[in-house]
Amino acid sequence: MKVLGIFVYNCRRSLRNPELIFKKFNKLASSFDPYAIASVERALEISSKEIASRIPTGERATVKSQGEENKLVAHCYHPINQVVFVVMTDGRYPARIAHNLGHKTVQLLESQHDSVMLYNKEREETQREFTLKGLEEILEVDYEQNPKDFNTLMTNIDEDVEDSKEIEMYDVEGLFQGEEGETVGFVLNLFSMKLDHKWKLQTI
Repeated sequence: MKVLGIFVYNCRRSLRNPELIFKKFNKLASSFDPYAIASVERALEISSKEIASRIPTGERATVKSQGEENKLVAHCYHPINQVVFVVMTDGRYPARIAHNLGHKTVQLLESQHDSVMLYNKEREETQREFTLKGLEEILEVDYEQNPKDFNTLMTNIDEDVEDSKEIEMYDVEGLFQGEEGETVGFVLNLFSMKLDHKWKLQTI
């Protein structure tokens, strides 16, 4: 049961081309071939961006492929303020917990960085990604083994997802239905693969 990566996007300028504000990869070496980590990171980032651009405004969604649990899952929330998070996990990670983790990430981000710096369209290219204190501590705690410790670190969330019924479930194939192209094909293939050390990726 693992979190693989967390991404936060600013969709205020463009819904179809979200701007990456923050990304954090989590212990990928324990799940994948160490020599393939760079391509895994790139694949997760591409997929998170494509999903962030397709979830309707105001909707909370979990996106996955049909079949086995040991596949990639994306948990995404696209609020009215257009600051979208995508939490990438394996299939065993609870959707409700993943969404709460996404909310906590955005909350930490906005509490530690000036909103003008975060979302101002005039920011320089070098300012596009921000560091975040406190998230590493949360990710170090295994929710499955230590739920109490994890929940203690997750206190005071602005929007606590208490019921998984609040989350819309999507098959990734349905989300991209009718679309073609190299990127779409790449994402669909990525979600169809088992998460293991044999993950062989050719990024685009």
